[in-house]
Amino acid sequence: MFEIEVHLTQNATKRPFASIEHLSQFTEEEEILFSVGSVFRILDVDHQRVTDGHCFIKMVMVENDDDLNELRSQLDQQYSRYGNLCDLGSALIAVELQSPTTSLTFAYNEIAITYRDKGDNRLALDYFLKALEIDENVLKHDKYHPELATAYNNIGEIYSHLGAYDDALRYLTHALEIRLKGTVATHTDLAAVYNNIGAVYADKKDFTKALEMYTKALEIDSQIFHEDHESLAISHHQIAIAHLELRTLSEALYHAEKALRIVLRSQAKENLSLVSNFQYSLGLVQYNLGNMGKALNMAEKALNTLLACPVGHQKMAAAIYNFFSLIYEKKGDIVKTVEYVGKAIEQAKLWATRNRTFELENYLARLDELKNKESERSFTFEKMSLDQMTNHDDLIRQFNEKFQQTSPTDILERLQLINNLIAICARQNNFSAVFKYFSEANIIYSEHQSSNLETKEQLDEIMINILFNTARSYYRQQNWIMSLKMFEKSLNLVRQQKDDNPLLPEIYYCMAAVYAHLGEIQFAVDHYELTISTARKRLSDDHPDMQRYTFQFQLFKNKLEEAYSNGYLIRK
Repeated sequence: MFEIEVHLTQNATKRPFASIEHLSQFTEEEEILFSVGSVFRILDVDHQRVTDGHCFIKMVMVENDDDLNELRSQLDQQYSRYGNLCDLGSALIAVELQSPTTSLTFAYNEIAITYRDKGDNRLALDYFLKALEIDENVLKHDKYHPELATAYNNIGEIYSHLGAYDDALRYLTHALEIRLKGTVATHTDLAAVYNNIGAVYADKKDFTKALEMYTKALEIDSQIFHEDHESLAISHHQIAIAHLELRTLSEALYHAEKALRIVLRSQAKENLSLVSNFQYSLGLVQYNLGNMGKALNMAEKALNTLLACPVGHQKMAAAIYNFFSLIYEKKGDIVKTVEYVGKAIEQAKLWATRNRTFELENYLARLDELKNKESERSFTFEKMSLDQMTNHDDLIRQFNEKFQQTSPTDILERLQLINNLIAICARQNNFSAVFKYFSEANIIYSEHQSSNLETKEQLDEIMINILFNTARSYYRQQNWIMSLKMFEKSLNLVRQQKDDNPLLPEIYYCMAAVYAHLGEIQFAVDHYELTISTARKRLSDDHPDMQRYTFQFQLFKNKLEEAYSNGYLIRK
């Protein structure tokens, strides 16, 4: 019950009030209506004057701002030191309104999402793991709690971005188990997990499993969303890319066309970069089918759509310009081929200022190869991105034919062709072919140690890549000794060069992983440190490669510390 005292004798009433007794539906009461924003000071709270657990509160209406100054000044001194949300937190703590643990989990997740969207995957992972720690060990959620599925899915996605595919699959598999246990088979969250698992398999170049996961996601989404929903378009696009990699081109064409058709009818049609990407992918399918006219038409549409986007899509623009060059090379128009590679380089340079440099290096090497090639057609694509080339069987056949046609005296060309064959076969996990081609390359290299210094450097440059690709093939077979031997040979050739080879950090990085598998802890640590120190000469700390190197090194140190703590290893 409130008793309100109002001083009617004051000169000014800043907050008007009035009796509404004659308007009230409660005739026995004398109702007073106060203006919004009226301020009352509590004078007394008396628990004795009323019964049944209620209390009597006596208040006075405050009219003069000076009456509030003292209180405001005191609160400012106590809680307004920083002038931001920290002050609000201090005030809430003072009145015992601290955030519950669930709110802390929410905060960690939101911080993680912010870092993820900014591209800082290491910090995103740190905060996602903090949130998971609370969910598992403080809140002690049941192992099939849906919030754990969300946490595992988020962490798995970040591990995938960092290149830790085994860890990504481990967390995503946990998420899938929970979703299968706790949700119906048509739940969008279940489809999201299938999509993320598919993306990991695609990154691992296991497109058969990727296709299986993408197909399951599409089956679920098709039961939930209407036929023109953008989620269906994205699923069809992912399936098209998987079919393209698997060379099932008719299926790739069907899904690529359907993806583009859906996205143009959906609300996502305003997302021009997405539309451009779908047009580009359909163009790639047409290119691989040999339909150069249709491929060129889609390339033009993709470029026009992308040019209508705001700035910031240089990587995609570079890929489209490079696609133009491939089409024109296929048509035999070397002038336009060179022109469009040049345009790709311009865009890649803009992209490379804060992102990966692989694309720029590929385009520069391609332009150099085109300008120095006597014939109009060449199947030698030094350092070109194999991701742009999905017709691997055709390329292997073409490279072999070109090798047979190349003069035995053209050592550089023959060695480069073998390098291309090794790179493609390694991507197919055709290890027997890799080792066969390596033996041929080694014979050619050993028999032609030219006295010409320039030619020797060119031979070494190609052999570095051959040794590196062969070493990685042994690594995938878990043949650590042979893998290390090949990496060491590649490293020795790099050290003989005048300039730092951009492959050097990657060689150190792979050697660190091999030493870790061999249990050579100190050698592994040393090579991780060499990786980072070497890469830092060319890359900024926020560069994706630097993030990958530092993340894997930290992960290795964490696992090492865990092994020491559990007694699996003894400190020396």
